[in-house]
Amino acid sequence: MTPPFPELDWHEPLPLHGWFLVAPSRQLKRGAVTTFDLSDLSLVVFRGEDDVVRAVQAHCPHMGTHLAHSSVHGSSLQCPLHHWRFECGSSGTSPGCAGPGASALLQPRPALHSYAVREACGAIWVTPRSESSAQPFPFFDGVSPDSLVYKQGTPVFLRCPWQAVVANAFDLNHFQTVHARALHGTPTIDDQGHRLEFRYVSKVTGDELADRIMRKVSGNSIDVTIHCWEGSVLTVKTRTQRRETFLWLSFLPVEGGTVVKPVYAVPRGSAPLLARLRVQVAGWLFHAFLKKDIRILERMRFSPRLTPEEDPYLCKYLSFAARQGSGSIPQPHSPQPL
Repeated sequence: MTPPFPELDWHEPLPLHGWFLVAPSRQLKRGAVTTFDLSDLSLVVFRGEDDVVRAVQAHCPHMGTHLAHSSVHGSSLQCPLHHWRFECGSSGTSPGCAGPGASALLQPRPALHSYAVREACGAIWVTPRSESSAQPFPFFDGVSPDSLVYKQGTPVFLRCPWQAVVANAFDLNHFQTVHARALHGTPTIDDQGHRLEFRYVSKVTGDELADRIMRKVSGNSIDVTIHCWEGSVLTVKTRTQRRETFLWLSFLPVEGGTVVKPVYAVPRGSAPLLARLRVQVAGWLFHAFLKKDIRILERMRFSPRLTPEEDPYLCKYLSFAARQGSGSIPQPHSPQPL
């Protein structure tokens, strides 16, 4: 049987070029530097003295020193080996500038390649693209970021490729059997280029504690909108007769599997303390829903074989994932002799 999507080595992680959650904002203090690795691309992320977060290539273009131990001066990074300073703006490259006691023969300095950064949802996000070529940040249409209360979830490591984890969001057979849900009406799916939109209405049929709570708080009619953003992020909006909840799942390929980083959110409303309680409950319900997948996906050797007649939505996702996984992650230039 020839599948209606590209023949790929599906059990190996496909390249990703979207947005990735680095860390909660509170973890990166002013003047601090942290590291972030994506496949063969290494970055350093730092918060300048102007409180702006920036991301640049991790190795100095002079002699390849890793900049994890560099120091922050204003909006510049100073290499620990020769004290070269690099002014780090928001453009695709950052012009080097002379460091203390530098010889004029070493000027002009090579540049550090910079990457697009967003500070959103109480977290720091980066993409392996420059600011000019970055896709839109994954957010919810018609929702103001300031109108939500956020909670950072606990990262989870799964020994399987990211495309297997994301596939679960589009696998309605799995959704109805393992997660004890039933569908109202016909789902819709729309490939919008850089994101894949999936919408359906469901009700709870299970009888576990989390199922009973969800049935109670939702009125047993849950309108779900899922967006897969370039493969690296899933956003999930659930709407019931009483309220809305929001979820971000960031997928980072690492050696041996995938790290999933969740962020939960609910509307702030007029009672912030109540909203903070509600976002805790939302996080618990989402985790109860996802933990079944955590067990099932462990050590999965993903090799999909299906037809559009079996599952048109999952086939549509696999075609989307294959397209997002084409190409390679752009690399900064190697150090050049001066």
